[in-house]
Amino acid sequence: MKFSTLAGTVGGAYAITRDISVSLGIRYIDAIKTYKGSGSFDLYSGNVLLVPDITMDLDVEDTADGFGGIIGIDYMPVESINLAVRYETQTDLKWTSDVKTQDLASSLAGDSLNIFTDGGKSESNLPALLAFGVHYQINPKFYTTTSLNYYFIKQADKGDDSDDAPLTEGYNDNYDNGWEVGVGLGYKWRPDLEVSIGYLHSDLGGNSKTYTDFETALDADTIGLGAKYTPVKDLDITFAFGNVFYSEGSKELLDGVEVFNKHVYAFGFGIQYRFNTVP
Repeated sequence: MKFSTLAGTVGGAYAITRDISVSLGIRYIDAIKTYKGSGSFDLYSGNVLLVPDITMDLDVEDTADGFGGIIGIDYMPVESINLAVRYETQTDLKWTSDVKTQDLASSLAGDSLNIFTDGGKSESNLPALLAFGVHYQINPKFYTTTSLNYYFIKQADKGDDSDDAPLTEGYNDNYDNGWEVGVGLGYKWRPDLEVSIGYLHSDLGGNSKTYTDFETALDADTIGLGAKYTPVKDLDITFAFGNVFYSEGSKELLDGVEVFNKHVYAFGFGIQYRFNTVP
């Protein structure tokens, strides 16, 4: 399975006082989930071969898009400390399946054991997020950051967990709400360039009751590197790279244990322009 998103955010911030500012934004997300694979296997009952050479080919693309809101508050109690709270609303995502190939043939009954329906609809929403952050300026060159994110996954589950579509209707009810905690260290290399390194631990609510071949929310640890370049006043260009190390997950099957694991590299790019600043 391959999952990709294209997101765009438009927003602004307003300084109520020199110490407090508020922000508001709208984000658009265009998401694609691709399921592609092929294989062959034999079907046994005990030591008896029932069906040889069962073949499987799958090529399905699910697409969805939606809008969400972002609200933030920043407070600077002293010159060296900045406190931030951000809330992102749930983004409703209505998925549509485009089945290019789906052939799981069995000569046992002459049927296809199909999971996806061409043009089928499903709902799997991006959950709301509540985030807290602290920025501490140690000296003019170095700063540290800490963050805590909480994901309202149970609230986002609006799908119908029916037997007809066990893998495409909403979240599995056994999901827990998720959370992340992170720390970072930044260094101002020169007036127009900052570099940073950070660590993030993620627990996204998955467990042995939710793992499938199509959806696996594993715990993860991420190491990230970043840079912010300010070519002119009020314009920031950011670059980021992350290496995500996932914890292995497993679930019990009738004839053994299925193990889940993956490794992800992440890249980020952003541009921010401030139209007005407090003197």
